[in-house]
Amino acid sequence: MAFVAVLTLLFALAFADLPTEKAAVPFPLQAVRLTEGTSFYAAQQLNTKYLLMLDPDRLLYSFRKTANIPTSATPYGGWEDPNVELRGHFVGHYLSATAMTWASTGNEDVRKNMSYVIDELEKCQDKLGTGYLSAFPTSFFDRLENLKPVWAPYYTIHKIMAGLFDQYRITANQKALNMTLKMAAYFKQRIDRVIDNLTISQWEKIINVEFGGMNEVLYNMYEVTQNSDLLYMAHLFDKAVFMGPLSVRSDELTGLHANTHIPEVVGAARRYEVTGDKTYRDIAEFFLTLVNSTRSYATGGSNMNEHWEEPHRLGDKLNGANEETCTQYNILKVARHIFQWQPNGQIAEFYERAIMNGILGVQRPNSPGVSIYMNPLGAGVSRKTGAHGWGTPFDSFWCCYGTAVESFSKLGDSIYFKGSVDGSTVKNNIWINQFVSSTVEWEEAGLTIRQTANFPAVSGTPMTNNVSVMLLDFTTTKKTVSSTAVWIRIPFWAKPGTISLSTTTDNKTKTVKGEPGNFYELAEEWNTGDSVVASFSPTLRSEPISDDRPEFANLSAILYGPLVLCGITVDEYDLVGNKEHLDDWIVRVDDNQPLQSIALYTTSATKQYIRHSAFLGWVSDIDPEAGTDAPDATFMVSEVSKSRSTTRLVRISSVNYPNFFLTHNGDGKIALVSTNGSEAFNKSSTFRQTAGNLNTSSTAAFSLELDDMPGYYVSTMKNGEEADERNEAGYTPLYVSKMQSGQPFAAASTFTFEKGLFQYKPYSFIAQGENRDYLLQPINSMVDEQYTAYFNFIMPAEQTIKN
Repeated sequence: MAFVAVLTLLFALAFADLPTEKAAVPFPLQAVRLTEGTSFYAAQQLNTKYLLMLDPDRLLYSFRKTANIPTSATPYGGWEDPNVELRGHFVGHYLSATAMTWASTGNEDVRKNMSYVIDELEKCQDKLGTGYLSAFPTSFFDRLENLKPVWAPYYTIHKIMAGLFDQYRITANQKALNMTLKMAAYFKQRIDRVIDNLTISQWEKIINVEFGGMNEVLYNMYEVTQNSDLLYMAHLFDKAVFMGPLSVRSDELTGLHANTHIPEVVGAARRYEVTGDKTYRDIAEFFLTLVNSTRSYATGGSNMNEHWEEPHRLGDKLNGANEETCTQYNILKVARHIFQWQPNGQIAEFYERAIMNGILGVQRPNSPGVSIYMNPLGAGVSRKTGAHGWGTPFDSFWCCYGTAVESFSKLGDSIYFKGSVDGSTVKNNIWINQFVSSTVEWEEAGLTIRQTANFPAVSGTPMTNNVSVMLLDFTTTKKTVSSTAVWIRIPFWAKPGTISLSTTTDNKTKTVKGEPGNFYELAEEWNTGDSVVASFSPTLRSEPISDDRPEFANLSAILYGPLVLCGITVDEYDLVGNKEHLDDWIVRVDDNQPLQSIALYTTSATKQYIRHSAFLGWVSDIDPEAGTDAPDATFMVSEVSKSRSTTRLVRISSVNYPNFFLTHNGDGKIALVSTNGSEAFNKSSTFRQTAGNLNTSSTAAFSLELDDMPGYYVSTMKNGEEADERNEAGYTPLYVSKMQSGQPFAAASTFTFEKGLFQYKPYSFIAQGENRDYLLQPINSMVDEQYTAYFNFIMPAEQTIKN
């Protein structure tokens, strides 16, 4: 293997082609601005807030210690703790993220902090005097080169070099580039010494560990400097034992650590772009196709416990440790490169799916610096209790924290691409790649384009009528070209027969129909006031798990457009219905319906809420922040009729058990029961909402009297006595109790309505289950709720008989 690797390297250096010319390139982040009031903008702002929460001196602690520079700062914890061998990696991500955040937002506080970090890192590098720069000593590399245990030192070096290079690439900081070049020179000396003294075979053993994207950053630096030493070093990180099988289209991914190897493929893509070596284009394209066709989930992610399993064997690999978010970040980079070589709808679809389902939900809403490591996909999983759970702002700093801050700093990337060559005809092209409300300034063409999209990203006006609309408004800033081709992506998830593109130019409108699955060209001389309206209906469909074993033939995910819908459920996952015709039995709900929680009336800060568990009604404390229990304590209250001026008849249905109602079950307790439409059920599930039994000045207080048993109330007391009964979790049952005099009973039967602890998320649906119905919501909206991402589809009995 060593001899083959040396020959491969020599031939690559001697016969490298010219750099490839890309068909499309993304607009710089400075040219794109996200629209306020949208989910993408909110995620970007939350990320920016976190970056500004971070103290630069605390980030620099281990760098200064390594360089023997005094510091009074307190180090951060987690993977940045001074005793953790990967320390320093997040600082590299921080440099990349702050550069991209500044470019995306123009935030000067971000620029001030990142410039300070670079200046202080330069002092550390100068103090060390060799070009070396890291948060740990060079002895880590001594251990690596002697094949002794050490935690991925080149991984951290890649993050630092990539962060410095991004500062140069995006903000034109020449100092950052010089620092990176000094680092490269230092490591070239080390690598040369290894190869000279220990042979190329030893080097191959050394890099049989996780080293991030060392090849990528070195190719990036070579492209800028044309320094052949950098090209030579980059080739040395093109790991032959991994690249070789891919180059002959052989699948040897089983058992490999996913995030070790995806960045290496990003480096392969850069090798093709920088040198024109088509073998490495083939490697990148084959790799993406291979992963997506054999090991990917409906979310666009792959891997379990960070490793790839056997191909088409995912049915029993669904749990709380699926889809490491670092891998989602890196495979999006692979797709972005491939799209630039040949823009096509399939790659754009994958990018959309992966970012919508695997990136947007990584942040905890309204909680800067709280992110997840994995994207759980099992039955009854929760992000709160999945592998690693939610991190903390200052004591986690996992690898996925680094890729998260980068991901949310560049949400404006890859929405638009521009190009100049289409076959043999020179054109000015812009590809509208993603449906994200934003504005792009295309300086070369003299155009500003404002996109307003209501799906799949949530905007200020989410889609309400099941018709996705994307509007482009044009403004001419200067006339530099006569005609521009605007390529509109018509997604494969668009329902055939619902697709229309209306173009208005010079106050004249023309409409064309399109077919799903690729881009449609609109070539015009665009002027201020021109517009394009693209509309289509998203399909509701099932997608089978990648598993060819018969026992998993009916295991499928449900998608609405590109959004994976998961069921709010503890562990059930059986659905009754024809998976080829989901529209017949899965219905969208009104996202704006008011949902309510019902609390025992109290003047104290501690509240107890009515909830359901094991199909019985209970009262317990609920932690609204945790969210896990919130769906069980949220209801839809519907008015049956007004019975008297002071009362109304209501029915109370569960949110996460659709069509289940609170009712009295005949044994003195309140239960949660599925509606059967009978007169007896309707009576037992109807309550009179009366003025509160407790004498209080609050007009919001009320009591619930049974409509078919006048004088009996919903209460936490049993027959007028305090109940000793509790379940394993300590919940108090809800009883049916006859009216009693006295304050204790009045307090135990008086409640107040509050805004629901849980709320419908945009694009919610209800699906019919075997034993219950399910509330379906986009997986990227999950916080702590328990949910199920894949369902076992059961054909209805009448259809089974017909078939």
